[in-house]
Amino acid sequence: MKNSRGGKSLCLRLIKYTLIVIVSITALISALIGITLNFIFTPEKLTKIVLQQTDKFIDGDVKCEEIDLNFFGSFPNVELSLKNGAIVPSRKLLDEIKPEVDTIMSFETIAVHVNPLALLKSNKIVIPKISVRDANIYAYVNKDGKANWDILKLETEEKSDTITEETVSFDGDIEIGKIEILRANMTFDDRSTEIFTDLRNFETSLSGDFS
Repeated sequence: MKNSRGGKSLCLRLIKYTLIVIVSITALISALIGITLNFIFTPEKLTKIVLQQTDKFIDGDVKCEEIDLNFFGSFPNVELSLKNGAIVPSRKLLDEIKPEVDTIMSFETIAVHVNPLALLKSNKIVIPKISVRDANIYAYVNKDGKANWDILKLETEEKSDTITEETVSFDGDIEIGKIEILRANMTFDDRSTEIFTDLRNFETSLSGDFS
């Protein structure tokens, strides 16, 4: 297997794959803030609600020790903080692609700052900032081009003619401004192109329209 020596283009590609994982998860979780704006939740209750709803969008398991909602520390934005979590694909996907490591990402903290006024006024989720701290990321692609981060449920399966379970949907726009990654380790293993690289303790900050 060939080792990539890095370079600007490869680093940008690695960051792109990292952001696919981070943005996909945090954007879906942030959509649930519309449910919580009119209620006061303890971290225990909020953690349970968010993880239950995330299961409807993710083909895998999102684990998180605690999820907290802070209305004051980042005013006028609302901060959704996920602590000590991990994202693991479903057993079916793992058996299909056979990665060397099951977990896509583990993290100490993911903080998502959301502007609630944009959601209430224009049905638009505005995320000024996503901050990821102390993360371990494993991006893997097998020889057939199947990636371990391909875990979003894009279609809803029809189980019956009647709806028996409540679902959460959001049909507005999602706008992300800045993404920062602090103290992260990332392994990128693409068996389809024979590109492998390993980054230790890297940091990056990207600004722009990621919508």
